Formats: sequence, structure tokens, C-alpha cells
Amino acid sequence: MKTIYLIVLLAFSSVAFGQQSIKSTVYFDVDKHQLRTESKQELDLLVNDIKYYRIHEIRLTAHTDHDASETYNIALSKRRANEVLAYLEGNGIPIRNVKTSSHGEYRPAASNSTDEGKQLNRRVELHITYSLYNSAEEVLEDLKEDVQYFNLIDEDRTIRGREGIEVDIPKDAFMDAEGNPIPNHLVQIELEEFVTPGESFINQLTTESHGEMLTTGGMLRIDAIYNGSKLELRPGKALTYRIPSKETESGMTVFTGNKMADGTTTWNNTSVSFNEPRSIDGGVPIELDTNLFNKYFNSDLEYKINYYTYIPINWPVKPYEPIKPRAPYVPRKPDPETVLNGIGKLLSSDKRKERIADEKYQELLERYEKRLAEYDRRMSLYEKNIEEFNRLNAIYMKEAQEVRKKLNTHLEFLTNKYNSIKKVYDQKRLNLSIIQLKKASQNESLRTYNPEIFLSGFANIRLQDDLKYKLDELRKALNLYTFLANNSIEDVRLKFLYHDRFLPHKLVKYGYSEQLYTQKVVDIRYNKLFKDMMATSEIQDMIKAAVETKMSKDNPSNAAFGFFQATTPNLGWINCDRFSKVDRSRMVSVTLSSVIAARMMLYIKKFKSLLNANYEITSIPRNTEAKAIFMAVEDGKPKICIKDFVSKEDHNPVQAEYKLVTLSEAKEMLANL
Repeated sequence: MKTIYLIVLLAFSSVAFGQQSIKSTVYFDVDKHQLRTESKQELDLLVNDIKYYRIHEIRLTAHTDHDASETYNIALSKRRANEVLAYLEGNGIPIRNVKTSSHGEYRPAASNSTDEGKQLNRRVELHITYSLYNSAEEVLEDLKEDVQYFNLIDEDRTIRGREGIEVDIPKDAFMDAEGNPIPNHLVQIELEEFVTPGESFINQLTTESHGEMLTTGGMLRIDAIYNGSKLELRPGKALTYRIPSKETESGMTVFTGNKMADGTTTWNNTSVSFNEPRSIDGGVPIELDTNLFNKYFNSDLEYKINYYTYIPINWPVKPYEPIKPRAPYVPRKPDPETVLNGIGKLLSSDKRKERIADEKYQELLERYEKRLAEYDRRMSLYEKNIEEFNRLNAIYMKEAQEVRKKLNTHLEFLTNKYNSIKKVYDQKRLNLSIIQLKKASQNESLRTYNPEIFLSGFANIRLQDDLKYKLDELRKALNLYTFLANNSIEDVRLKFLYHDRFLPHKLVKYGYSEQLYTQKVVDIRYNKLFKDMMATSEIQDMIKAAVETKMSKDNPSNAAFGFFQATTPNLGWINCDRFSKVDRSRMVSVTLSSVIAARMMLYIKKFKSLLNANYEITSIPRNTEAKAIFMAVEDGKPKICIKDFVSKEDHNPVQAEYKLVTLSEAKEMLANL
């Protein structure tokens, strides 16, 4: 029986045009994960080569010699990989799209029978793919924070972003474009926060509305997603937005935005008012009995990841069923009146016509006899072939059943592995939330009325470690093998295999891509351990009592800060703004000048306003302190300039004086605007 071996490839690793790669290896002392001096020097050389370029992928493969136990060596190789990763990050290399593999003693580079061979095995191999920057837009894209994702439940829920923006989402809030209601538990929320001028510049968000300068209290983008499509709010439903503020601003309203082709945003006033900041958080510290959380803290986080996510499968080839021969038609005697035509028919007698008809009929009979003999021969061959087909098909059905069984067995294996690693991942996040809660409580910096939101911000965080990447890999594998198990074996072989490889792009051709990539077999963000902890009566009762105590002690004079709050039936781009109301007669024109192509903006701190300056001339109030911000790329490397000036009549163009920067340096400069 012919078989085809499937090698599963979820993504192709071929290097795209313009990308380059660099490899390096660092070595370690016996039973150590700390970097040697010479290893740091090796990494410094690598960092200097790539720190100004665009990093696409970092692969770290960590190893040990064969001394010590298997479990210990896996853990040691993991510590070595983390040490290298931390050194890269500390030296300005952006840690994104990192793939770490900790193999322990399983993949030696040399024999473990000699000290020299063991030394070669105590190593971390680096493979970094990078490219030159082509534009300032690419730099800004890499500076952006990751989109935050939240899952909902079929109840009212409050979500809180990294920067402190809170959104109250009611039950049964969403519908699709056709007006069909979508339950909240099927919805994924995307959230981006822009509460500082640096974040706004990175995302090219201006504070202008139809030529009028705005004063902003903070911006965000929020979308509800189901099966890859954006949802709308159902009639009568609205979201409540709370944007943190340390200053009091009156007259703020909700502006909704639209992204333009040049990357800037046009804001439209909805006239829905934001309340002035009030003491939602602040006041006296909340007094929580943090000892109650001790029983939920577990530092025993042992796990193993040295197993195969993907397996080779012998995909059987279904035998072709032979086609049954068709019996020849029995000829009929021709009609004497139709054997001739034209003048021949008119001049021929009936007897002649009868004779010609007999002759043609005899020819047809002779042909029929030959076809009948051929038919008998083919039927004899067909009967032999169908017997062989039935035999092969029985083998095929048995092998197909084995493949189906193997798929289901591997699915069960992957599910169990996912659940076991996910439990460790969730415990790790829960530990982090408890540590942060205790730290904030000890420092008396926790002044919230909703400690659950504070905890959930850490308990549902996406940790960037090897557990997260292994879970992502397992999630993709679960999606794939679920897809394979739910489709016929013959369909998979005929449609998606080519030269022993599974081709993901074929999914689009046959309309299966949405089925594979949108199904939620598992959800990496949901933290069941955290939910179970918060559902216990002892935790709920303790928090309730602490909140009541805090409320009794709080008064407006000891409020530390508050929130702008508004309720509006809007999703998408949201801005807490008011018009600056600057007299147009006080406006002067300012020109920014750059010798190389750049993205340019003006920031006016007095008005908390960020203006687009990419079209050279921008109008701002006279005698106002401002900052000109330039971002550019030269020779494939990012450059930045932040220049202070005071606007005046007949002001000379503000000329950029660039500084070569890494991404971390650029982010730090923008954070200090």
C-alpha cells in the first residue's frame, strides 16, 4: 500500500527578501547559568551589529552536558536561555517574537566522554533574523505596545488596561453587522491606550478636530471581535469609559475618531460629556488581609516540555475504483428508406434499397460481435480489478481508521499537555498578581475600590516566556489536529498535501482558512485559577469588608487622583477632549525642516495637544513653548530629534538635529516628553 508522510508546517521559515540573519554561540561553566566575561564580549559584538536594526525573530537553543539528572539539565538549560535573553534585553535589543528551546543534554554538539566535548555542549545557540529599517513608519510600528486582549463572560464586566483605563461592559452588549445578537462569552475585546504624548506620537494620533486644536485627557481604541469581524453595540447598550487623570479639567467631551490614509486621525465631537475627575481611586490605602492569598500561592512550578508537538502520519492513499465497462448497444436494422438520399434514393428501386439496408445491417452486426468480444474481455479484467480494489480498499479503510485513531489519540495527548502547562502558566500569573498585591499593600500604594481589577491586570497578563510560546505552539497544533480530525482523510491528502508537506495556503483556496484559524479550541488568556480564587466566599467577604472600611475613611480632600468618566454607545477610537478655544489672531505659523524623510509632530504641553507637522506648516499659539518631534531613518537605522522652541512671528524653520537611537532609547526619549 502506497503511503504519504505528512510533515506539518504551520508557517514557512524561509527568509523574506531584505532580511538577514546572524548566528552566535555562547558557552557556560560547569553547572552555571551566569554569563562568562568572554560570553558577554561575544554578545556585545552581536548587539553592536544589530541593535539599530529591525529584529524579526530571536531563536535561542539552550543545552547542557550529560552530568546531573534529566530534569535538572532541562531546568539548567532554561536558566541559561533566560540569562542570554535578559542580557540582550538589557542592552537594547527588543525582545519580540522570541523562541526558546531548552533541550538539556538531548542534543549534544560533541561527545560527553571528554571535558572538551562537555564544554562544547554547555552552550546557548543564537539565531537572530533582522533587516534594515526602510522608513520611519516601520520604526513607529516596532515602538507600539502590543494590543491588549480580554475575554468576556455573560455578565456585566469591567476591564482595566495597563495604563489604568477602565471600561464597563454590560451583559448582552453586542451584535454583528446583520443585527444578530452575539453572547458576550464569544466576544474578544481589543484595547489600546494612549494616555501620554509619547504613545500618541508613536501611533501618530493628533489632537485636532477639523482644523481646531484640542486639549486631550487621553485616548483609546476599543473593538469587539467575533470570528475575525468587528461587532457593534446593540440598541440601548452603552459602555462606560474611565480615563485616569491627576489634574482637573472641565468641559471634556467624547470625541470619536477615524484613521486617515496618511495615518493621522480625524476627531468628531459627540457632545457626550466626561465627568470631571473624582475620587474613584485614591484616598486612604485599602487594608486587605493579604495572608488569605497565601494558600493560592504555589511556587512549585515543575513541568516538562521535551516532547513532540507534531507527529509524522502515514496518510493512506485511497485506491482508485475500476470503472465498469459499458455493454455495447445491439444494432437495429436500418430502414431501407433512409439508407440512401438525394438522386440515388429517387432512382433506386425498393429491392435495391432493401439489399443495401441488409448489407449495412450485416456490417453493424459484425462490429457488434467484435465489441461484444472486447466487452467480455474487459468485464473479465474488471472482475479481477474489482476484486483487487475490494482487497486494497479494505486495507485502506483499516489504515484510515488507524490514522483517525492516531489523530484522536494525539489530540488527547496535546490537550492533556496543554492543560498541564496552562495550569503552570496560570499559577505563575496568579503568583505574580499576589506578589504585586502584597507589595502594593505593604507600600500603602493600593488605594483602589476594586482590588479584583488590580489583581486581574497581572493574573491575565500575557507573560513573554517559554511557557507562553509553548502554549501558543500547542494551541496552533490543537487547532490544526482538530481541523485534520474533522475532515476526511482523502480530502486532506488531495487538497492540502504536496510532496509530503502540508500547505497552509491551500486552506484559503478551498475556503478552510477561517475554520482553522478562528476556531477557539483553547484560550490562552483565560485564567481559571484566578477566577476560582476570586469566587471563594472568604476572598469576596474580605474584599467587601476592606472596601467598606476604606469608604468610611475616605473624603474628597485626601483623594490622590481620579478618572474622567463618560457613558456612550460608541466603540472604536475614543478621545477625552475639549476645544482649546485659542484666539485665531494669536496663532502663528511654524515650519519644521528635515534633511531626510521623517514623521514630524508638534507637542504643546500647556494645551496637552499634539499637532501634525508632516505638511511643513502648522499653526500654534504665539509665544508658546513647544516641542518639535522628528522620527526618521537613515542608512537603515532609526534617528530621532526632540527640539524645544518658543513660537514667534516670522519664526525660522525648526531644523532637525538627529541622534542615532535604538528602539529602547527612542521609547525612553518619547516617554519623557
